[in-house]
Amino acid sequence: MPKDAELLSLKWVFVYKFDDDGYLI
Repeated sequence: MPKDAELLSLKWVFVYKFDDDGYLI
């Protein structure tokens, strides 16, 4: 289960990075 949490964290980091770049917004 810890792997799932790590993957989620990584995905969130990616989303944040993309958001900062203006990809998602």
